[in-house]
Amino acid sequence: MPCPAKELLAEGGRLASEVKRVEFKVWRSLLA
Repeated sequence: MPCPAKELLAEGGRLASEVKRVEFKVWRSLLA
């Protein structure tokens, strides 16, 4: 059962933006 590349890329992009958002929050709290 092959995975559609488009769905995989969309999921990867969503996860990446979520991680960046969390990292930003962490840096803000560390530097505050």
